[in-house]
Amino acid sequence: MIVVADTSPINYLLLIEQIDLLPYLFQKIVIPDVVHNEMRDPGAPLLVQKWIASPPDWFKVKAVSVMDRNLNSLDPGEQAAITLAQALPADLLIIDERLGREAAKNLGVPIIGTLGILDDAANQGLIDLSETLHVINLHRSCCLISHADRDSFSVLDWCVEQNFSCPSSVIVA
Repeated sequence: MIVVADTSPINYLLLIEQIDLLPYLFQKIVIPDVVHNEMRDPGAPLLVQKWIASPPDWFKVKAVSVMDRNLNSLDPGEQAAITLAQALPADLLIIDERLGREAAKNLGVPIIGTLGILDDAANQGLIDLSETLHVINLHRSCCLISHADRDSFSVLDWCVEQNFSCPSSVIVA
């Protein structure tokens, strides 16, 4: 299975100490060089910078020489991830940002987000979902819900049952 990832999901999984779920779920992850550079940027969290300086064997970087011009409204990492997912072609693209997800779907690229990964891992018995979501601290991390994989209804239902709330301006329909 070929899986391409954008920056945000990798960053989130590193920050919540769940990055090791990826090789269990997908064996190998490929990122475009642009995403690699974003992770190395001095503005990236220090943990992310340290991790990407010496990534595991299951994590590969591929150069993307030509970007899809139809994706110019997206940030460079999203553009490169979607372009690479199309070029390989990838079986799945890991992406959280709403506009990037919509663009990928419109191009026929299968997607999953951070919450979708956590939901899959919980369904396979790899993590305790409620414990992991508490670590995320959904009260302050509404972006994960607002950009969530809308096919992961069990995760979203759990969030509603737990009364996690976000400002309405953050929730994406």
